[in-house]
Amino acid sequence: MKILYVEDNKANAYLLKIMLRGHQVDLAYSAGEALRMLENNLYDLIFLDINLGNDEMDGVELMQIIKKLPRFNNVPICTITAYAMPSDEKRFLEAGFDKYFSKPIDRSVLLRSINEFAS
Repeated sequence: MKILYVEDNKANAYLLKIMLRGHQVDLAYSAGEALRMLENNLYDLIFLDINLGNDEMDGVELMQIIKKLPRFNNVPICTITAYAMPSDEKRFLEAGFDKYFSKPIDRSVLLRSINEFAS
């Protein structure tokens, strides 16, 4: 699968890329960089951090913009976030994310979910 991961923390981004070896993973470190990458690439799956640091928007706002792009209407968008309170999963799924993962991420759960999206 071709995956875009938007994460402002470069160590977290690199770790996920290692966890997803066998998949093509592009990394964007800001919402603006992600939007530029989406102009020139098609992705099968998109992962977004919620807190994008000093960026102009957060992951929820970015997800809402991506979902309006016709090319990405049917592309699953998942959040990978440090927001891990019981109410956070409900909040982010209600906001429109297709799946919620809290950090630290369990690699086996992540890979199982990717396989579900692929089929």
